Amino acid sequence: MPFKKTSAGEGKSFNKKSSYKTNKENVEGSRSDLYDVFWKELRKRRTFHEGQEEIFDAFFEKKMKYLFFRMGRKGAKTAANIVAAWGYCLLNPRSTCFVTLPTITQAIEVYWDENRLQWCDLPDPDLFDMFVKQTDKSKHILTFVNDSSIKLLGTWSEARGRGTQPNLLIVDEVQDCNADYLDGMEPNLAAKEDARCIMSGTPPKKLNHYHTWEDRIRNNDEGICFHYSSYINTCLPHLAPWLDKKHKELVDAGKEDQWIREYLAEDCFSSDERVLPDVSLVDYDEMLRNLKSVDPTAFVPILSVVMTEQTLCASYGVMLQRREFGTTIKILEMEVTSRLWDTTISGLYDKMREKMEGYSRVFTQKWHMVLSDETESFADIVTEIRKCRTDIKWKKRGIPLLKEMILTKNIEFSTKCDQFGVESQNLLKEDNIMESTTVCNMAMLANEYYQAVYQQPEEKKRWDELAPLREAGIVCYPKKTKNKHIMSINWD
Repeated sequence: MPFKKTSAGEGKSFNKKSSYKTNKENVEGSRSDLYDVFWKELRKRRTFHEGQEEIFDAFFEKKMKYLFFRMGRKGAKTAANIVAAWGYCLLNPRSTCFVTLPTITQAIEVYWDENRLQWCDLPDPDLFDMFVKQTDKSKHILTFVNDSSIKLLGTWSEARGRGTQPNLLIVDEVQDCNADYLDGMEPNLAAKEDARCIMSGTPPKKLNHYHTWEDRIRNNDEGICFHYSSYINTCLPHLAPWLDKKHKELVDAGKEDQWIREYLAEDCFSSDERVLPDVSLVDYDEMLRNLKSVDPTAFVPILSVVMTEQTLCASYGVMLQRREFGTTIKILEMEVTSRLWDTTISGLYDKMREKMEGYSRVFTQKWHMVLSDETESFADIVTEIRKCRTDIKWKKRGIPLLKEMILTKNIEFSTKCDQFGVESQNLLKEDNIMESTTVCNMAMLANEYYQAVYQQPEEKKRWDELAPLREAGIVCYPKKTKNKHIMSINWD
């Protein structure tokens, strides 16, 4: 095995020179020779930690086509990417490797300016002198003696991802890369029989294409995923104590979520930049069964519609308003329609009516219907739905009220509202709320129907006494007290 692990004392000297010189005039028959000598010379100059060894074994020995590894900061994932690119290019003459980062500027700063890519992440140019034929500083291309090449790219345009045919695609900091670029680039791997793909990065603040690609590769028979914290890098003896101090520093600063994401490489969406808390989804059948088991006629069915130029979101739920407990809303279902260009508004509303008729068999009260439409066209076609409040900017007032209802459990969502769960988890302060139509929908409902609890001390006492019955699913309210205002006094 060419990358066999070195012993504990081997490979720590970076100044060891080699007498080996590649034959640049005749490399046609030296495919395996170049590859074997590369690993031999590399092992003399550095060691790798356990995680890197597992990645190299999966890539070079097991020949996995897709690799995804989440690794904490200082875990040496960039070094693993560079070594994988070098090894693949020296093993496969005239092959092309693309190393992509979110922007070309970042790619140049991380890989090129400090000669990390050119020198195979070593402090001296020994391997560069042995195996590299030329470099192109303007296009940031590294060409080897067997005419293989590594090129740096940035994922700033989806168009740059189409039409190219690399043998190896390495995506670094995948969490920040352009998702459209990756969608355009990945199918190009089908053009080469042995085309491969490596993706790496640390988890982002919110759910995005990072997790999508991780799941796709994990479920692929030719794919494999790895997960390493920053502590995996045992090649740096001082790293573990430094990480311990960093942990304490971030926890004391109230940034433990940053520690979990960037150093433990775990998902953590409890970011200071978030707008809404996590929501728990209740099984749809269970929610409907619970509503039927009490008094479904007490609930008011509600339809809320939010329409933008690109999408339409309709939600179906029920509401109960009492001054003893404020407003309680159960969202049974949400539907998001993205394809509006060949669909009529009246046709969309007909489908909504069908669902409403189905729910009306259980919830018999008159439907409350509310609409927010930035196109100002829906209400002209469907006149029976009233527009939402315009006296208050619901996008600003609705979000805080929605957060309050989620935390106090005055609003619940069924499993048919999973898209709202994702969008509420992803929404950050700098994001445009109008891009999250399900969140807009719920914020509008909160703005329209939120009602605070209002109870007199005696009423609250009686209300608390009835709590066990309510917890058992029995709808019950305190008896109304007799009015004591002036008009009720008997003056005779």
